[in-house]
Amino acid sequence: MSTILITGANRGLGLEFAHQYAADGWEVLAASRQPEMSADLKQLAAQHPTVGLHRLDVTDEEFVQDLADKLDGKPIDVLLHSSGIYPREGQHIGEIDYDGWREAMETNLFGVMRVTEALLEKRCGQSTQADCRHLHVIELAVRRAGWFGGAGRHVLPIPQQQDGSEHGPIHSRKRAGAARHQRRAA
Repeated sequence: MSTILITGANRGLGLEFAHQYAADGWEVLAASRQPEMSADLKQLAAQHPTVGLHRLDVTDEEFVQDLADKLDGKPIDVLLHSSGIYPREGQHIGEIDYDGWREAMETNLFGVMRVTEALLEKRCGQSTQADCRHLHVIELAVRRAGWFGGAGRHVLPIPQQQDGSEHGPIHSRKRAGAARHQRRAA
């Protein structure tokens, strides 16, 4: 069974990816700051015994290290970073909210690096170098009108396996969105 760890799994695309991967039979390690507060995430875990809930604040080294220690080098096939924030105010020249942007960078950039590094250090410290190359890291990047152009979120290209097939059950934002709308309509 393949394993995916999803940060920011309590809502939005992170939650949707957790639904999709669980439905496809993956072991899902769903991480968020307060997973116990997400009724949707708890419901998903109740429906799928392969879904585990994990507490993680990507901006806090102690939380990150606690999760890495708890997983203790567990093989993870895909690490999907969905946690992220975006400052709503202070986006225009002359009105920049530097504290807000620092917080966003801490979460969206350094959080990704912190989690990836901690998990790789744990895994690679106990495995051969060849095993370390098999972790696929996907980052959902926030793009908004203005500074980043466009709108919405996107997924970086998913690496292909040796047989040429794509790794994982979700390959586009459209498929994830369509599944979310079907579930709401039901």
